[in-house]
Amino acid sequence: MVKATQINLDATGAVIRGYDPVAYFNEGRPIPGSPEFSAEHEGGAHLFANAANREAFKAQPAKYTPQCGGYSADGVIHWAEYVSAWTSWDHVRTAASLAAAASLTIALCR
Repeated sequence: MVKATQINLDATGAVIRGYDPVAYFNEGRPIPGSPEFSAEHEGGAHLFANAANREAFKAQPAKYTPQCGGYSADGVIHWAEYVSAWTSWDHVRTAASLAAAASLTIALCR
């Protein structure tokens, strides 16, 4: 199970940016949910387009709850690549910063 601290929530506390998770299965596309039809589950508010979708979610939340806490699996892959590339250039950024600081110190001391 995903802990509440691992769920991707927007600023309002809605999961998957307020889209109806049941609609992804039934309609095959994202449909915005409404606060009128909401259900709390694992620390996040799930919004639904209608009462029938909310009831389907309540009956089988594991079927409709977003995997990976609502985070994109593709995003996780790209994040790993980004972090690897970023950290491999840390020594270059450090050397450039030290050179700039040394140049500034020399210029100010003259």
